[in-house]
Amino acid sequence: MSDTLLMHAHTKALLDQFSSQPSHALLLTGSTGIGKTHLAQSLAAQLLGLEAEGFANHPYARLIAPDEKNTISIDSIRSLQRFLQLKTIGEKPIRRIAVIEHGDRLRAEAQNALLKLLEEPPEDTVLIITTTTTQALLPTILSRVQVIPVNTPDIAAVKVHFLQT
Repeated sequence: MSDTLLMHAHTKALLDQFSSQPSHALLLTGSTGIGKTHLAQSLAAQLLGLEAEGFANHPYARLIAPDEKNTISIDSIRSLQRFLQLKTIGEKPIRRIAVIEHGDRLRAEAQNALLKLLEEPPEDTVLIITTTTTQALLPTILSRVQVIPVNTPDIAAVKVHFLQT
């Protein structure tokens, strides 16, 4: 992962390991406001070979976020399923990434639909889910994703980071 992102050393090591051999699904879990979505999008851009901010405009990238009711509905996951059925072009092993922000807000039927994607993932795709708690997710989802905790950076690393900028 990028050295410009301020991360806990353990989180960075796990993300570097994931980047070198990405699996089909990743769950980033950590406290509210720690930057999980930004981290997920930066990782997605890196896996797609893009600049850090390139994720938002990439044709094979999707961000799924809670709706006005603060939930993620089955319709959002069905839309994602349709998106993932489309063919991608290119030779890279990872050509498409979907980030699901606030996975703990997936409604029960949406989690079941997501489970189908996790069981039969497209070969060229990585799903990245962010959440503040794993307790809101089905155990079957947790068993099909690689979980990486996004820990708070050490205070010494924070001081060094801001003294350098």
